[in-house]
Amino acid sequence: MEFLRNKNFEVNELESSREVVLVGVSRDNARKKVKICITGCPDDFVVDFKSPIDDFLKISTQLLTFFGLGFLVYRRVKEFDYYQSLEEDFWAFLVKAVTDLAGSAS
Repeated sequence: MEFLRNKNFEVNELESSREVVLVGVSRDNARKKVKICITGCPDDFVVDFKSPIDDFLKISTQLLTFFGLGFLVYRRVKEFDYYQSLEEDFWAFLVKAVTDLAGSAS
């Protein structure tokens, strides 16, 4: 949650017995959204980072460009770069957080 807030996202947390879902919506641009799912227990958990751009790769950019929709491809590529950078930052933050927690436990 701290990571998303530092990146200027408003965060909603949904929690069940085996899963925590964080949904972040950018305060700068409401179209930018991410979803982080954490499943399992504290000793054994899985984290999944999802962004709306994941579906972008299913569309053929060559086909869109062929039909004169290259401007849409350009915009989506910029969004893809944004989400890819955000995800890389997230994994680096998570690794550091888990390492810090493991170090403080011993």
